[in-house]
Amino acid sequence: MRRGDLIFAYQAAEGLVGLTRLASDGHSCHGDKTTDAFDLDSATRLWFMRSIPMKVIRDLPESSAEVEAVRMSQGTVYGVTSKGVALLAAAIGEANPGQAEDIYRFIRLSPSIHE
Repeated sequence: MRRGDLIFAYQAAEGLVGLTRLASDGHSCHGDKTTDAFDLDSATRLWFMRSIPMKVIRDLPESSAEVEAVRMSQGTVYGVTSKGVALLAAAIGEANPGQAEDIYRFIRLSPSIHE
């Protein structure tokens, strides 16, 4: 986990609710070598008008190969491949057409990639 990494913000009852970035590298809360904490950039964020339920994410083509959270049932931080980012961005943009341009800009993807 590195400063500037993209974060898909998730709330259990709602699904994906927004985007932010890491404000710091991952670090240890206990002063040892484990990475068990991170800081979110509260100034750089984008909340979605409509959240994306986990069921929608699970139903995306190839999501189980590209979005680690689909394969694992517990945890706080999951890996997402670059293809998974594109899949999620397209689903989020489709559910939030009025925000699609801002979503792609935040993620730094071109909407034409998903047409």
